[in-house]
Amino acid sequence: MIYPLFIFKTEDGFDGYFPDVEGCFFTGNTLEDSIRDAEKAFGQHMNVLTEHGGYVPAPKDSFDYIGDPRLSEDGGVIALIELDPAKYESKAIKFNSPTH
Repeated sequence: MIYPLFIFKTEDGFDGYFPDVEGCFFTGNTLEDSIRDAEKAFGQHMNVLTEHGGYVPAPKDSFDYIGDPRLSEDGGVIALIELDPAKYESKAIKFNSPTH
């Protein structure tokens, strides 16, 4: 699935977040670093989310974010990253073990 990223230039590099994944933030010294960190952040976020019974949110259509005021107000850009949510959804299965 293709997930949009909102990326912003900072004094020290770049930071951003996934607009479709609440609380999933990333950072990097370069734009490329921030995109690599976004992939790691997504994986870590999904692992925690699914371990606690949550689900992997589906992204909105990227066109929905064109002209988004959150980007224009803070001078951000949108980037797209392909991620496989199935890698994380399979970890959401929980087993109960009997106690003695």
